[in-house]
Amino acid sequence: MFGPTQIFALTLLSQAEAAPKGGLGQVLFPFIIMMGILWFLVLRPQAKERKRHEEMVTALKRGDEVITSSGIRGSIANIDDQFFTLEVDRNVRIRFLKASVTKKFEDKAAKEAQPEEKKA
Repeated sequence: MFGPTQIFALTLLSQAEAAPKGGLGQVLFPFIIMMGILWFLVLRPQAKERKRHEEMVTALKRGDEVITSSGIRGSIANIDDQFFTLEVDRNVRIRFLKASVTKKFEDKAAKEAQPEEKKA
């Protein structure tokens, strides 16, 4: 009447029905642990990075050299509420969103020359 596969399936089903069911705490505990791990490994560092970037953007002023997310390097010629105007060459100005500025450009050769000037 029943084949070996069907008997095996019925045995598994009967064992599953006989198993005691856990309470709400047993179901939620692993979920809460996973959410905590996700927060520490992903969300918290991302929020710190976003805050650092916002502080860097608000600290920029005219004349600072920056690099945009598209790789364009220029000096800030004008600052608006949401936009920077970058001067990338003589008489060449491009408007960018403040969020597109990736980092402030600092010339390593100029940094190395400064300590030598202080010694002299």
